Amino acid sequence: MTGKPGKKKRAKALFEQGVDKYRKGQLAEAIEDFSEAINLDPGHANAFNNRGSAKSALGHKEEAIQDFNAAIRIKPKYAVAYNNRGNAKDALNMREEAISDYNKAIELEPKYANAYNNRGNSKSSLGMLEEAIEDYDTAVELDPNAAITYHNRGGSKSTLGRKEHAIEDYTEAIRLNPGFARAFNNRGNARTDLGLNNEAIEDYNEAIRLNPRYSMAYYNRANARFSMGDEKGAVDDFSSAIRHDPSFAEAHNNLGNTKDRLGMHAEALKHYDNAVKQSPDFSEAYYNRANVKYNLNLKKESIDDYNEALKRSPGLAPAYYNRGNAKSDLGMKEEAKSDFDQALSLDPNMVSAYNNRANILSAMNRNTEALLDYDEALRLAPDRSTVYHNRGKARFAIGMEEEAIEDFEEFIKIADESLAHVAKRNLDFVNEYKKAKNEGKPTEFLKEEIRQSPDIDSAASPALPVSPFKDTRSETTLFVDMCNSTLLMNEHGAYHFFSLFQLLDNIFTETAKNRGCVYRKGLGDGFMAVFENSLNAVIAAVGMMAELEKYNKTAYEKYRFNIRVGMDAGETRVTSDNDRIGISVTAASRLESIKLDAFKSLLIDESEFPEQSRIFATYIVYNALKDDQRLVCREIGWSELKGLPGFRYDIYMVDWRKSQELLIKSQNATSQPVHSQSIDDKPESAPTLDGSQE
Repeated sequence: MTGKPGKKKRAKALFEQGVDKYRKGQLAEAIEDFSEAINLDPGHANAFNNRGSAKSALGHKEEAIQDFNAAIRIKPKYAVAYNNRGNAKDALNMREEAISDYNKAIELEPKYANAYNNRGNSKSSLGMLEEAIEDYDTAVELDPNAAITYHNRGGSKSTLGRKEHAIEDYTEAIRLNPGFARAFNNRGNARTDLGLNNEAIEDYNEAIRLNPRYSMAYYNRANARFSMGDEKGAVDDFSSAIRHDPSFAEAHNNLGNTKDRLGMHAEALKHYDNAVKQSPDFSEAYYNRANVKYNLNLKKESIDDYNEALKRSPGLAPAYYNRGNAKSDLGMKEEAKSDFDQALSLDPNMVSAYNNRANILSAMNRNTEALLDYDEALRLAPDRSTVYHNRGKARFAIGMEEEAIEDFEEFIKIADESLAHVAKRNLDFVNEYKKAKNEGKPTEFLKEEIRQSPDIDSAASPALPVSPFKDTRSETTLFVDMCNSTLLMNEHGAYHFFSLFQLLDNIFTETAKNRGCVYRKGLGDGFMAVFENSLNAVIAAVGMMAELEKYNKTAYEKYRFNIRVGMDAGETRVTSDNDRIGISVTAASRLESIKLDAFKSLLIDESEFPEQSRIFATYIVYNALKDDQRLVCREIGWSELKGLPGFRYDIYMVDWRKSQELLIKSQNATSQPVHSQSIDDKPESAPTLDGSQE
């Protein structure tokens, strides 16, 4: 029987084996080793900590916290475990509790740079920006070569409006890491906020040079160019952003704004259509599309779009105002007034809304009420010439003739060239009035003349440019499709199909377990899944293929089915409902369904090209796992993917049968213990914090 010394020795070997696997990204296998070490030595605090780190990396934050708790119970002065527990809590939005853990870690290890940095992240998320900066300051003093800490501190300073200081931090981050494309991009954002558009464009140029597919850098450069009046350059850059990421709804919206500014209204409408197609809850795009329709005299259609915008953003005052204008033009005066009421409740300083509501009241012969609105408009904007004209009309209608003449004369004095014809009419009216008064004649006859002079409405509120999502992540996306799903449905019915789909769902759930699948969405005859890294995504896909093949070998003919998988990795943007959009998402979707005739070059014989039971991956995915001897891939050619024209995708096929065989052998093999340092200090990656667009 093995005694305690023997158990501890075996636990130590398993622990070191787990450390080695952790470093190779084999997180599920590392967890198994740490668990066995804990079974043999329940007092092994480092094993609990490292198992918690592995679980946290796979997205199992609650389970990770339990392991960190155990590590702390065993070793109450275990600073690293407090830090790592803080990271897990921060990821669960338990930021006050996270800060308490970082406090304890720092109390135990006052020179723990990562803990200061991470506490700064949590404080920044809570809006405690000054305190966050103090923590970043300390982290920088303790580790002056951490580029990400300078970058994060720059983000907090930028949010506080200290753009010059933010630029200094981004510059230092770039000095430490000259290939830090995001730091160039964010320094460009800070420079844009300062009006330093030329310098900002230089930064965006460098970000794009470092990452030629950096769609947000193209987008930001486009906004800078637009603000400088370079509308053609803005069109080019917004178009590039869309070419690199066709799902970039904000770029579609701003390209629509630019085209509308250039008088290309029909093209602008198409871009707004694309924006709402990519992001159906994009209120600004509905609003901007409504504005173009309004200006094209499509008033009823514009109201429909304003309705959609307000359904999604009830606090969008310009949408109430512009919808009020459209309703007023259609004779819906009471409804228009209600919209102006709502706009003013949201924005009490909206001069145009006071003017236009007053015009409606005046048209209803409620001139006394109208005067209150005109007065308020002029209090807010004493140089608004049109309001003087309109107030003059209302005053004359209720017998305030002398005051009305003063308003008309003020209008004549300050009206711009575009209102010269109205000024001429007002001048004729004033002269006629004064002549009648001098001759002692009644002026009642002039009321009808001035009544027929139209009120001048204020213009519609302009288009709304928008910034991109700030929550961006680097992830691997895979799409799974059931082959011949329509045939299955037609031949055997919906119940039969959905029972098979449920079976596939169960297989995937089991094979993806502990593989870091962070999001999943059903797609009718398949689904999309998002993983933290490519290695785990491929291993999950391989396991799913192997389990499905095992099932098909024993199933009756009518119950057999096959699948296709496509995957790509890259930057994704997270929507409000946790869905993912981005060029890598689009590429994975297209790769799943790619056909033989889509290849520009094929490196295998056509007879070897599989129509089903296949896993196709892009070079980015392949590159992440090419050194893992358990996974076998083969380059099969290159293609342009549908919806992503102009881009070459080198495509690899995963030999999932051979890979599954090697994975099983790897699991069964007895690993030799390796003496290595403990990975106690394995915190979660610190989030990048930046108040400007990226």
